[in-house]
Amino acid sequence: MHPGRTCMLPCLALMAAMLFTTSGCNISLEQDPATTVNLVITGIESEDARAELKETLTRMTDGSGHMMSSKTVGDKMTVSLSPVTDVQSFIDAVSFGTVTEVDGRNITIECKP
Repeated sequence: MHPGRTCMLPCLALMAAMLFTTSGCNISLEQDPATTVNLVITGIESEDARAELKETLTRMTDGSGHMMSSKTVGDKMTVSLSPVTDVQSFIDAVSFGTVTEVDGRNITIECKP
């Protein structure tokens, strides 16, 4: 193999990374607190129910893109979900359980069996 070819791929990758970072792209993987709801959902009975619930939650966000992070312990799932601009409309759309507590953008929901 030609000695110059072994260096070409890493150099191209480095140049692409430098171009991307200096081009002014403002891509963030952080959720915006102003459009994020934090959910504590209890009473989730199975992994299938949890997967279905995640699909439902993604359909409840505003727009075509969304961000979600979740943590599960037993029948309890904690979710950060965005974008949700209107908290009351989001609460009104909850059909999979009963909203038991609301504190700003923190919402507690008990799932229906």
